[in-house]
Amino acid sequence: MSAKKKYSFSQFFKGASKEALDFLKRTLVFDPTKRLTAEQALKHPYVKQFHNPDEEIICDKIIRLPISDSKKLSLKEYRDALYNDILKKKKEQRKKWKMKYL
Repeated sequence: MSAKKKYSFSQFFKGASKEALDFLKRTLVFDPTKRLTAEQALKHPYVKQFHNPDEEIICDKIIRLPISDSKKLSLKEYRDALYNDILKKKKEQRKKWKMKYL
């Protein structure tokens, strides 16, 4: 069995700054519990120029997709399922709005 040579981030991203390498190391982590959150990432020095707390919306709940991960879908099927779910939710919201205001 041949062993693959491991590359460090600095070898793979030659010329990248220390801040860029640190940002990559902390965001490109497979385990989501060890990865930076979006809020933490926006506070990182490498992307601080994009951080504007007044314009950032923070979601306070976990978003769950209504599509099962156990079934393999094509890109078109996945997209269609998402769009259908969005349309369904919009119709439900319109119905609630009509009942409330009409």
